[in-house]
Amino acid sequence: MGAMKIGELARHAGLAASAIRFYESKGLLKVGSRQSNGYREYRKRPA
Repeated sequence: MGAMKIGELARHAGLAASAIRFYESKGLLKVGSRQSNGYREYRKRPA
C-alpha cells in the first residue's frame, strides 16, 4: 500500500479524521508529511 490521505487512514483505523488530527495535536501520533496541496500524507512504517 502506498501513501494514504487522512480520510483513508481514518477508515482503516476505524476512526474519524478529526480523531487523527486530535491525536496528532496531543503528540500521540506522528504528524503526516504534507503534499504540495497541503493534504496530509501517511505512509506505512517498515516492519
